[in-house]
Amino acid sequence: MKKVIYHFRTRGTGPEGVHIAGIAEGFEEAGYEVSFVSPTGRDPRQFRGSNPFKQSRESLLQRLSRYAPQVVFECGEIAYNRSAIQQMQAAMQDCDWIYERYAFFCHAAQSVAERFKKPYALEVNELAGDERVRKQVLTKRCRENERRILLGAKAVFPVSQYLADRIAEIGVAPERIHVVPNGVDAQQFFGRELEPREHLRARYGLQAGDRAYGFVGWFVPWHELDRLLSAFAQSFAGQLDRKLVLAGDGPLREALLEQAQALGIQQQLLLPGAIDYADIPAFLSALDVGIVPAVNAFRSPIKLFEYMGAGLPIVASRVEAVQSVLPDMQSAFLFDQTEIADLVRALQAVDACDAEVVGRENRALCQQQYTYQKHAQTICQVMEAR
Repeated sequence: MKKVIYHFRTRGTGPEGVHIAGIAEGFEEAGYEVSFVSPTGRDPRQFRGSNPFKQSRESLLQRLSRYAPQVVFECGEIAYNRSAIQQMQAAMQDCDWIYERYAFFCHAAQSVAERFKKPYALEVNELAGDERVRKQVLTKRCRENERRILLGAKAVFPVSQYLADRIAEIGVAPERIHVVPNGVDAQQFFGRELEPREHLRARYGLQAGDRAYGFVGWFVPWHELDRLLSAFAQSFAGQLDRKLVLAGDGPLREALLEQAQALGIQQQLLLPGAIDYADIPAFLSALDVGIVPAVNAFRSPIKLFEYMGAGLPIVASRVEAVQSVLPDMQSAFLFDQTEIADLVRALQAVDACDAEVVGRENRALCQQQYTYQKHAQTICQVMEAR
């Protein structure tokens, strides 16, 4: 059997766990044995989509990550290479190639691949210097490492065209750059039947005649849910058959409830809590519209593809990573993320659309092009080519 090592320097939970598990299962369908290498040693298929805000005891590593000064944290990222290299070398027997989720300062895949004379691929979700929540200090050193490992990879798989363009500017040959965005698990979204929709809607507090606008994710500042609440209030305040359903958890939950009260939409806001990963297709099928309230220039938001897979029309920020994925009929529902008035316009436009027609096209496109199984096939074909 063919074998690939999949290295990631994350906890393998939450959204990144969804992506890692989906690609790994796609590798397995393509005939590969997958060996995971990571700081935690976890199999992400067991923890994908798990709630990062669920009460649990933090490990020493997690506490250091949260409270250490940034320069100390980055020195820890550099030091991690030693552990990763040791783990990877121990797993190299019969390995055909290495697939690494790029992480700042990490060069483990390159070091091991060169020693064993095997090719490696990099999946890129962000690059040094891009705007991020945790500001970087040792940016120059990170960029030097980044350039070296990108140039040494047999293939590079950025999740957006924005990142692909940045990687080309670094000097990587265009024929070695392959944009592979996020997606959905084909079996989860297209391979099983769900309960009748009216049962699911009742489960989440929706009544016959309600039009449900939904978000699934975490209540954190970078999703700009406060702006979504303001725009929803401007669009639909007092229309009790228009509901805003925010599924998730996080530190902003109470603030959102208080804001809804102040805006007079408390009766229209539903907070069903965090949804188990296995239940996301069922939850989404209860909605009428999916919303991506904010996304930066380089990310590929998983929820975008989940909404597509569920057959929903989508209101989303007008950035390349979104526009390049959605069909043309979706263009009226995209908005300028800096203008709340444009979000109001998009909400009102989608309210008037035929949700079934738009959703059907989104679902068909997702099934054809945006599953992790198809993405894994693309990666394998590139890595197997001589």
